[in-house]
Amino acid sequence: MTQGGGMVITNAALHINGTLEVTGDLACDGCHGGGGDPAPPVDVSGTSTKSSRGVGAHQAHLTPGAFKNIECVQCHKVPASTNAVGHIDTGLPAELSFGPLAAGTVWNGSTCSNTYCHGSTMQGGTITQPLWTALDNSASACGACHGTPPPAPHPSDPQCESCHGEVVGPGMVITNSAKHVDGILQVTAAHPAGYDQPQFHGADFNNGGPSTCNGSGCHGAALTGGASGVACTDCHANWQTSCTFCHGGTDNATGAPPLSLLDQVARSIPAVGAHTAHVTASPTHPKYDCSSCHVKPSSAVSPGHVDGNPGAEVLFSGLNSAATYGSGAKCSTMYCHGNGRSNNGTATWTSVTALGCDGCHAGTNSGGNGLSSEHKKHVTSENMKCNECHQSVLNAAQAIIAPNLHVNGSKEILMPVGTYNPTTKSCSGLPGGACHGTKKW
Repeated sequence: MTQGGGMVITNAALHINGTLEVTGDLACDGCHGGGGDPAPPVDVSGTSTKSSRGVGAHQAHLTPGAFKNIECVQCHKVPASTNAVGHIDTGLPAELSFGPLAAGTVWNGSTCSNTYCHGSTMQGGTITQPLWTALDNSASACGACHGTPPPAPHPSDPQCESCHGEVVGPGMVITNSAKHVDGILQVTAAHPAGYDQPQFHGADFNNGGPSTCNGSGCHGAALTGGASGVACTDCHANWQTSCTFCHGGTDNATGAPPLSLLDQVARSIPAVGAHTAHVTASPTHPKYDCSSCHVKPSSAVSPGHVDGNPGAEVLFSGLNSAATYGSGAKCSTMYCHGNGRSNNGTATWTSVTALGCDGCHAGTNSGGNGLSSEHKKHVTSENMKCNECHQSVLNAAQAIIAPNLHVNGSKEILMPVGTYNPTTKSCSGLPGGACHGTKKW
């Protein structure tokens, strides 16, 4: 400044004293930035090049995009006026004073580190210490601050919207920048509304097995928590060993439907069928264990139990080891539905009609035509009643008096007079001494 230029120094003590003296407040963009935006470019030296420290990534932070705009206060102490203490009373570069969101950030003159905004609280990011004067926007791309997805224990699901639907949509597109990099972890339910109902998450588990619930490592291979930290037992105590947790529990506590896995109760549905009629004792037979028709697991996650095949496998054993189950919900070659000797019968699993004697060994009450040959001779020719040889099982009215001795795999023979020798298959001590002579059964 010179006097000849018309600019007269009126206070030499305040001129060239190391402090910028300003009378009156200026708008922020009066010294840096422009067009109402205080963030450089342009910086206070008039530079607009991004490689200049005074310019750098200012606009990348203050311009809304994939994240909420980062306000000046997060990196600087914003003055109340132009002449506020600490504003223009010191030389360049500008002082950094990190605010709440960026608290703890370390600045070395060219890069930031340990900053929340660039992934200090996350894992897997490729640019967590960004260069302030970088000439591209690589530090704001997905994967720069955190992995896509982050490494374990974070779930390995690349579909971020599964858990962060408030913020991001399919294809890792930020749909709500105001909630991205805002200091709050936005986590939404990983499942749709109503998924807690058994017909939804129970069906998924049944259709896909444990691997469904452990998709992306969410609940763990043993469903004890996994990446989500939520174990099935957190909500369902003893679910792995309680059969009625998934099915049954309506008619009895064996686990046999009803209810089916889909909460069905109608006997006409194969998943329900005649379960109750078999696992509970009746006036005509004892109760049968589930292992008679299925491999009985020790746990819900035992191999082969819930294995991604939603249909229950039928594997007969014991009395019915030769039986088969096929189309039309029919059981065939069944000892329990046969005549007790040579003719194994069939039965429709979903039938709602109660079976009488003729339902299994046909002809019991109609001349014995469906019985094995020797039985037929006794019933037809001699007009004998079943209880004359099976007195421990039936009474004279042909009613079962000992259900536990009926359809139990044994030939229960007890006559009022005489005895039967199962080894020689012959009778002795019969009325008249020898109505059969030496003839064997």
